[in-house]
Amino acid sequence: MSRSITEQRYAVVVHYITSNTYLSTSFVVLDSIFNKLYSVDNQAYLIKMMFNHLRKNVESIDNNSIVITAKLIFGTATALTGASLATGSMFLSDDFAQPPEFPWNHRFPWQSFDHASIRRGHQVYTQVCSTCHSLDMISYRHLIDVAYTADEMKAYTAELTVMDGPDSEGDMFERKGAITDYHPKPYENQNAARFSNNGALPPDMSLVVKARGRHEDYVFSLLTTYVEPPSGVKITQGQYFNPYFPGTKIAMAPPLSEGQVEFDDGTEASVSQMAKDVSTFLAWASEPEHDDRKKLGIKIILGLSLIAVPIKEKTNLLLLVYAFCFLTTITTAKT
Repeated sequence: MSRSITEQRYAVVVHYITSNTYLSTSFVVLDSIFNKLYSVDNQAYLIKMMFNHLRKNVESIDNNSIVITAKLIFGTATALTGASLATGSMFLSDDFAQPPEFPWNHRFPWQSFDHASIRRGHQVYTQVCSTCHSLDMISYRHLIDVAYTADEMKAYTAELTVMDGPDSEGDMFERKGAITDYHPKPYENQNAARFSNNGALPPDMSLVVKARGRHEDYVFSLLTTYVEPPSGVKITQGQYFNPYFPGTKIAMAPPLSEGQVEFDDGTEASVSQMAKDVSTFLAWASEPEHDDRKKLGIKIILGLSLIAVPIKEKTNLLLLVYAFCFLTTITTAKT
């Protein structure tokens, strides 16, 4: 398995430090500094891992080299602190890598969601994610004309069994699903969810993309970057190392594996494909009005452009109005 970018950077830092005697024997004094700067940003996190590595591998310490290196690294620590204070708040839980920026199809103002990807992402959610994560704010009818036709969704929900009630006698009962039903919860309450997940509470997925920094970039990176922990990072039983998760120690096991889902359209279900599709689906679930909002924005911009153009003759005005209607019709058809 190829190493993540975090591990590669860490290896380079460790190689550089261990190749310099005066640096490789100076971690004792600096360790107290980086205990406080552990989470200033990715660089501080890597340096902290470096000192954990050196603590295990360096046996002799020279007092003079400690003083020299303390002065050298203290400047770096000060710079990292200043950069953090200049750009935002500093939190001790921010010891994780920032995800890269991916070229999503819906990123720009004139782009809409990939609706085929939304459908595949819904399949990934229902077959994989829904065993632990709820989707409280999305009903099946919301997916009509987005990922399914009305007939497809009616046929889909007719195969579901839903617990409903209470009836006139106060009892719960089972019935066939309907398009007005919401996605079922995997657990009856939070205590049951925590008990089934070693004390961890799986978050609801309805707004998770909006609730996380870097949005769908974070979700995709999280799902595709489970790696072995670097030297010096201890993982307890029931935890996994993920450089993009806050704290880097996550209770969720790697959820995706090759060929885990069979897509309706025949797309190959690789881990990256499933991660991309479920990230797109969750981005849509966080903002179902996304496409309509952008479409309305384009119409408003075109309308304001008409007002800004000086009109001298009524004929020219009519031509512009016809052009506006034609362009908005094309925009509606494409989105």
